[in-house]
Amino acid sequence: MNVFIQNRKTLDYLTADKKWTPDGHNALSFRTSSDAFAYCVEHSLGDCDIVVHFGRSAPDVRLPFRPGQPSTAPSNPDPATQR
Repeated sequence: MNVFIQNRKTLDYLTADKKWTPDGHNALSFRTSSDAFAYCVEHSLGDCDIVVHFGRSAPDVRLPFRPGQPSTAPSNPDPATQR
C-alpha cells in the first residue's frame, strides 16, 4: 500500500522536494493516510486528495482534503453521552 497527495485540479502528485509531478512513481509516499493529512495541514496545502493506492489488488481510495473545513465527526463519539 502507498499513500500519496494529489493535486485535485492538475492530478499531479507531490514529490519529496515539494514540487508536483504527473508521474506517480516520483511521488512522495506516506506510511498512513493520517501522516499525509498531517503533512497537508503543516504545509498549508490547498484542495488536494489523499490517495491510498493498493496496487492492482484493489482500486485506489481517494480522501478529499479541504483546508479550513470543519470536521463532520461528532466532538464526543461516546453514544452514552449523545442525547
